[in-house]
Amino acid sequence: MEKEIYTKEDIYQAMKFTEELAKEYDFSPNEILKLQLVTEEACTNSHEYCEKMNYKSFSIKWAVTSKEIEILLRQKGSSFPLVQQHEINKGKRGRGIPLILNIMDEVWIKEDQDHIEFYMRKERGV
Repeated sequence: MEKEIYTKEDIYQAMKFTEELAKEYDFSPNEILKLQLVTEEACTNSHEYCEKMNYKSFSIKWAVTSKEIEILLRQKGSSFPLVQQHEINKGKRGRGIPLILNIMDEVWIKEDQDHIEFYMRKERGV
């Protein structure tokens, strides 16, 4: 499934879709909440970047099995560092990427000409 994100309402719908997929594949309530949070953080970062650069949208795609869920965002732009912080960020901004890195089992960025793909994977707990 793939969805184009234009507005904050679209982000909410992406969070709901993440929840529905994770429930369907028996992720725990705790995992579902974290997956929704990751979806919200990643989408909000992309949405704010797209607004700043006057890009109209970005896309999000899901792949799920009984063992894992993968979430992929694709947007115009260039790569950015994925840095795990070991200190608590008490500022108003900048907690999204460290949060995503802490929750997900695998996170990486791939540059594709003038786009980037932000990939996140989480294995289902047993």
